[in-house]
Amino acid sequence: MNSMINTILQSRYKIIQQLGKGGFGETYIAEDLHIPSHPKPRCVVKRLQPAVIEPEISRLFEQEAQILYNLGKNHDQIPSLSAYFQEGNQFYLIQDLVIGNDLSQEITPSKKLSETYVIKLLQDVSMVLAFVHQNNVIHRDIKPQNIIRRQDGKLLLIDFGAVKQVKQTVLKSGLTSKTISIGTPGYTPSEQAMGRPKYSSDVYALGMTAIQALTGKFPHELPEDNNDEIIWRNLVNVSDNLAIILTKMVKFRSGERYENAGLVLQALNQAFSSVATPQKNQVVIPQVAVTIPSQPAIKLQNSKADFRKLDQLLSEEKWKEADQETKQLILKCVKREKEVWLDVDSCRNFPQEELRIIDQLWLKYSQNRFGFSVQKQIWVDNGGKLDSGYDWDTYRKLGHKVGWIKGGYWLNYSQLTFNANALPGYLPAVFGCVVGGWFIGFFECRTLSEVEWGKARAVLFSLL
Repeated sequence: MNSMINTILQSRYKIIQQLGKGGFGETYIAEDLHIPSHPKPRCVVKRLQPAVIEPEISRLFEQEAQILYNLGKNHDQIPSLSAYFQEGNQFYLIQDLVIGNDLSQEITPSKKLSETYVIKLLQDVSMVLAFVHQNNVIHRDIKPQNIIRRQDGKLLLIDFGAVKQVKQTVLKSGLTSKTISIGTPGYTPSEQAMGRPKYSSDVYALGMTAIQALTGKFPHELPEDNNDEIIWRNLVNVSDNLAIILTKMVKFRSGERYENAGLVLQALNQAFSSVATPQKNQVVIPQVAVTIPSQPAIKLQNSKADFRKLDQLLSEEKWKEADQETKQLILKCVKREKEVWLDVDSCRNFPQEELRIIDQLWLKYSQNRFGFSVQKQIWVDNGGKLDSGYDWDTYRKLGHKVGWIKGGYWLNYSQLTFNANALPGYLPAVFGCVVGGWFIGFFECRTLSEVEWGKARAVLFSLL
C-alpha cells in the first residue's frame, strides 16, 4: 500500500487513492473532511516528491500554483485550484476532481477516427489553449492523457505541472535564459526538447495528437523525411483543408507553424465554416451540460430488444440509419411495431431500462452531444415540466434550440440533416417530425395533436 494512503493533510484532506506518478510529483484522490456532507466530496492532491526538492524546482512548483489559480478561476475547462501549501519540505496542490475519461480512451492504437471527430477535437482544444496562450502560459505537455472529456462532453486541459509563464525564466546566466526541458517524447518539438518552448510548441503537440487520432499510430511510429518533417498524409484519407492545417501545425521549424492556438482556431473556422458556423435562423447554444451518472457496461441484448445494430451504426457515425433503428427499437420495446405510433399511455409504460440504454448509446458515440438526456436538459432549462401536462411553448423552444425549427417553420423529417456537427440535442430526431402543423406520433402513420405530443414527451423525459 502507498505510504500516503489514509494520510490527512492540513487536518482536512484525507488521501484515499493514488492516481499517478511522474518526474515532478505524485497525484492522489482525497476526501475533503471539512465539507459537511456524506459521502465527502473528493479532490485531487498533487505532491512534489521529496527526491526532487531543490530551491529552483520548489519555485517552479509555486509558480505552477499561481498559474493554475489564475487560469482555473477564469475558465471552466481548466481544473480550479482550491489550495496550495507546504508541509515540511513537501509541497501540495489541491484541485477540482474532474469526472470523465482522458482521450487515451478514445484515441487508441490502430483505430482511425473520423475527420469530423478530429476537426471537433482541434476546435474544442484550441479554444481552451487559446485562452492559455492569451495569458502568457505554455502548457508544454499536450497529449491525449492530458485532455479529459468531462461528463458534459466538454474537453478539459489538465496536468499543468509543466507550465511556464513566458515573461519569466527558471534559470538565468548572463544573457542566456534556459528552462527545464519538459514534455512527452513524440509530442514534444525540437525547440522545447532543448529547453526553449514557444506557444507553437503546444500547437505542435496538439497537431500530433490529432494525427494520432486520424492514423491510429503513436507519434514515435510515424516516419520523417529528409527535412525532419512528419510523414502521415499517406496513411489516411482526409480533406485537403484539414491536411494543410495539420501539416502546418507539426512543421519541424517552429517559425513555420501557427504562432499560437488562437491562429489555429481561426484557420479551422475559416476552413470548416459549415462546422463552426451555424446556419441562419438557428439558435446557438453552448454545449449542453448534462449530468450523466456512472453507468455499468451497456447491455446490448436483453429480453425486450437487441441494441447491437444501433451500437454498430452509431460507432460508424451513420446517424440517419441510427435514427431509424432507434425508431424500430422504441416500437419494439412497447410491442407496437404494427401500429407504428405511440400515444401517452405507450410512453408512460415504456420500459425504463431500455430507454436508458438507447440514450446511453447516443451519448457515448456523440460525446454527449446527442441523446434524449440532452433534449431533456434543454427541455428543463427552458421551463419544461417532467409530468403529463401540456407544454407547447417549451416544445417550440426546444425546436429552436436543437434546430428542428428553421426560418420560423418546423422541418419535415425529409428536410433534416444527419451529421455530427448538428446542434446539441438535434438527434435522435424521431421525436421532432412535423407534418402540416400536426406532430407525428414519433413516426409517419398517425398524427398526435400538440397537446398529446406535449404530454407524451414530458412523460418519456421523466423516465430518464
